Formats: sequence, structure tokens, C-alpha cells
Amino acid sequence: MCCEQGSLVGTASGLVLTLMISAGAIIWEDELPNQKLELSQAGCVDAKLFNSYTMVYPRNEDWKNNGDSFLVKVISLAPTWFPGLGNISTIVIGLIFSLLLRRFQDIKPVPRRYISPPVLRLYDRVFSTEYMNKWVEAPTEKEVLKAEDSKMATEKNNV
Repeated sequence: MCCEQGSLVGTASGLVLTLMISAGAIIWEDELPNQKLELSQAGCVDAKLFNSYTMVYPRNEDWKNNGDSFLVKVISLAPTWFPGLGNISTIVIGLIFSLLLRRFQDIKPVPRRYISPPVLRLYDRVFSTEYMNKWVEAPTEKEVLKAEDSKMATEKNNV
């Protein structure tokens, strides 16, 4: 479903988005909320009172509720989220652009031999023949006969 231009736009936009967020976190480091947890043990409950199944951790969520803008909240994401954010934005933006570009281009159907047979069978069952012929070449007579023979053989084995 993706076209080359949509894939390139998705890749470039995912890279730019991830670089902007990471650069923003570096540049505006002093202006971002302090998300570090306290390392003090003051106020902690004695560890002898708990077994290995119950632990109590104090929560420090004051930095979440101080009315920061959306931009500050996005830039203050932990760096561990950057790869996931980059991947998801690349896929979503690439698909959207591919679908938009596909509306304005006459794309040749993909030869059936380039698609895995199990995937092709799934697509044949899920999508209509009319829709399939728009983006996958129609099967040859030889392929149709082979499919019918295998269908009859499986029906014979099931009886």
C-alpha cells in the first residue's frame, strides 16, 4: 500500500520529529520541569516490616501538574521513548502520505509473484476481486487452475 514517495516522506518526518524533540530537550534543559525522584531515605518505612511481595514507593508527581504547555510536555519525554515515537510517526505519516499520493497517481499493479502465497490467499479472501485487481495483477489462467485443483484436493481430503 505504500509508495516510494510516501515512505520517504514518512522516514524524513519521523527523523525530523525525533531530532526536534531530542534537540529541544538538550537546548531547553534548564527550562524543563525537574522530573528527578528524591534519593533521600527520610520518611521511608522500615524494610523489616515488608516481605518480598509488598513494596511501597513514594510517588513524586508534582512536576506533572504545574500547567506546562504541550510543547514542554512533549520535549520533556524520557529519551527511551524517542525510538518508539520515531517509528510510530514514520509509519503513520508514511501511510497517510502514501494513501494521499496514491489518489493522484496511476500506480501499476504489483506482479503476483512478488507477494508471498499465504498473504495473497489472505488478501484474496478478505478483499474483493475488483479491489485486488487495482493493486495486484490478476492471476493467470494457469494460477487459477492450480488454485482450483488445490481447493478440490483439500475438499476431497476433508470428506
